[in-house]
Amino acid sequence: MKNLICISLFLSLLSFMNCQPEIKKWELSSPDGNLMIRLIHQQEKREDGPRLSYEVIMKTGEGDRSVLLPSELGIIIDADSLSENLHFLSEENEVEINESYDLVTGKKLHIQNTGYGKTVIFRDAKDRQLAIDLRIYNDGVGFRYRLPESGNDSLITVTGEITTFNVGKSGNAWIQPYDTVTTYTPAYEPFYGNRIPVGSHSPGQQGWAFPALFENNGIWILLTESNLGKNFYGAHLEPSAEDGEYRIRLPEKEEAMDTGPVEPTGS
Repeated sequence: MKNLICISLFLSLLSFMNCQPEIKKWELSSPDGNLMIRLIHQQEKREDGPRLSYEVIMKTGEGDRSVLLPSELGIIIDADSLSENLHFLSEENEVEINESYDLVTGKKLHIQNTGYGKTVIFRDAKDRQLAIDLRIYNDGVGFRYRLPESGNDSLITVTGEITTFNVGKSGNAWIQPYDTVTTYTPAYEPFYGNRIPVGSHSPGQQGWAFPALFENNGIWILLTESNLGKNFYGAHLEPSAEDGEYRIRLPEKEEAMDTGPVEPTGS
């Protein structure tokens, strides 16, 4: 009878262990080792977090501190979320970034840009691939979505993003309200909110503009976007940020000025 109980208990433990969601993590550290971005993927959906997320951590004399708390990743293609039912496909080796270039004007003309990069590729149930490119430097991190070539000419449309930036519940923000769309706006001319509480709702329903500056317990965070091409939109942030989690918002429909949709379409 004791053996039977032991075997039953052992099988129950195995069953419990098999039910635990598989979680994979990839970490990339800055050249000086003081900054880290962590990509997190969990195979099964849980109630306490998204399936694909990232966080940014700073190493200090007092230990590790969160710059960005776990934040969501993913885009929506043809109204179908490319964040659910993702399976890890492959990862590329970490690469060293060493760029040198000159600016036309500014406080510092010659720029030496050093850091590290890594790419992790996922695949969804429809065999579509999503690549997450990570970049990290001594003074910042970046990421982008990339849709690897699939070998066909079918067109896809990006209709939304799941991207968030979780700066935490406390702290202050220096952030600009996004303009109501008119013939001459958005012109990025409204005054910035000066040291407003993190999570404050924007004055209008259009949300907040980039760049956005935050301070949380002595850590300063500047959010912005870069490397925008003619085939993709410039985004802004949703008007509300529950618990300090700011979410990407696509351009307002009116910004296209009746020339076409704001959602980008391509192969």
